[in-house]
Amino acid sequence: EAGGNEADIVESLKSWLTIHQRTLEASFVFPRWLERTQQCVFIKPFICSWIEVNSTAFDARFVYEAWLAAGGSREIVLEPICRWLDAHETTSEARFVYDAWFDSTREVEVLRASLSRWLSLHGREIEADHAMRAWLDAGGDKESVCGHLSNWLAIHRITVEASFVFQSWLRAGGDKEFVRPAIEYWLKQHATHENARYVCTAWLDAGGELNVVREAILTRFQN
Repeated sequence: EAGGNEADIVESLKSWLTIHQRTLEASFVFPRWLERTQQCVFIKPFICSWIEVNSTAFDARFVYEAWLAAGGSREIVLEPICRWLDAHETTSEARFVYDAWFDSTREVEVLRASLSRWLSLHGREIEADHAMRAWLDAGGDKESVCGHLSNWLAIHRITVEASFVFQSWLRAGGDKEFVRPAIEYWLKQHATHENARYVCTAWLDAGGELNVVREAILTRFQN
């Protein structure tokens, strides 16, 4: 974390992991290594060993997220992730696992049912936008999240987070009319916000009418 050279500690780390590879403490080491080096080969056998006995531990999500973000093989963590979700699917934190999986693999079908159940419980929470956006950005069908997005926007359409929802929905080819009222409302409140230009661009790129964003664009030019 202090920016030291990983080569200076690799032998010591290997010796430590040989002894402690299945401990809870190792779960903190794996993400640090992966985030710092993006190198999966060295750490892979230790992670596989750790997963054998800790796949459903609550903090295992940090290992799965780091592994996927570093470009690690999906096959290593697919079954463990499914087991983890069987144990922790009802928790708010499960959203981080969905995010990591969809962002890294672009595969949606394997977690479709799990995400649907999670959204039924947590779909109105402000943080739920991450999971829904990750689903859309990975090519997931819009019908699976449309109802949840509608409920989410009814509560959070004023938030900055809503600007990212608009972009993901429009980039995914979602119905413009579905988000049009929320976009109009959002732009009235946030025309000078940095994200407004991205919302306007996404709307126009999707073939939306200029009149919907004209005032926001003019306001940005005047400021």
